[in-house]
Amino acid sequence: MIIAAQNKNDEDRKASSSGAIFPLIAKNILKQGGIIYGAAFNNNFDVEHIAVDDEKDLTGLYGSKYVFSDCKVYPDVKEKLEEGRTVLFSGTPCQVGGLKAYLKQDYDNLYTIDNICHGAPSQKVWKEYLTELTQGRQVKSITFRNKANGWQHYRMVIKYTDGGEYNVDHDQDLYMRGFIDNIILREACYHCKFKGIETRQSDITLGDLWGAWNILPEMFDDKGTSLLIINSKKGRRLIDEIKDSITISDVDEKQAIAWNVCAIRPSKPSLFRDRFIKEYKKSGELIPALRKYATPGVALKAYRKLYNMTHKG
Repeated sequence: MIIAAQNKNDEDRKASSSGAIFPLIAKNILKQGGIIYGAAFNNNFDVEHIAVDDEKDLTGLYGSKYVFSDCKVYPDVKEKLEEGRTVLFSGTPCQVGGLKAYLKQDYDNLYTIDNICHGAPSQKVWKEYLTELTQGRQVKSITFRNKANGWQHYRMVIKYTDGGEYNVDHDQDLYMRGFIDNIILREACYHCKFKGIETRQSDITLGDLWGAWNILPEMFDDKGTSLLIINSKKGRRLIDEIKDSITISDVDEKQAIAWNVCAIRPSKPSLFRDRFIKEYKKSGELIPALRKYATPGVALKAYRKLYNMTHKG
């Protein structure tokens, strides 16, 4: 079952990447005495999975982190499940699949959420980029999808402890450019086995309803609209328990997937990925290589158009 959804609380949507459905589900689980596992920045701004059992710590799990998280929480998840705690685990489709493989059995008290995953760069690439960009300045906070200019024109925002700020449109940030252009994803992401609608291992899949302005204009206000794929009875239960706090609508599956094809197939590696890797290894510097191969230009746009035309399907 596929639906469009929005949190009725605009402040929640402002703090989230899309329609802010995850915060409502997570808060509901916490009210039941449960525990949440999800990706957050640590003090060094690496991305890792952590456990949260207090609502005041929940905001660290909000928002997209375009980095493959360090996910060492599976043993802790199993321990909490065996204790009878209600657990909500949120991660990429492969991380949910990894958890299920680790547990080797179903638990009635386990709920899982995955995302419509474009793929993810490694921690190494992320930290290299952050080091080169910040040049030793101490980072206070990072937001990959700041929506001050709207949901469509989200911005990469890095705030420094000295009061300074790096604030650029996502299309101008070189890391996000490399991510969107499929240059810096992990090799495994180009061969992902966790795509599809019917084959999802999670209870709910969350993503963006890109194209909402065409598909469902009554739910487009440029503050974020989520695409939800409900994969199980437990997923339906999670949504039913928060239904008074959300606006929902049926959505045409073919149209929704056409605007977010990562739901059903892996990202294709960039035509320039091999050149980028060669340049990166030769120079030892990430940003100059990204500037050369992940910056839109007339030639690159022409190549991308040709590449997309010849790699459909």
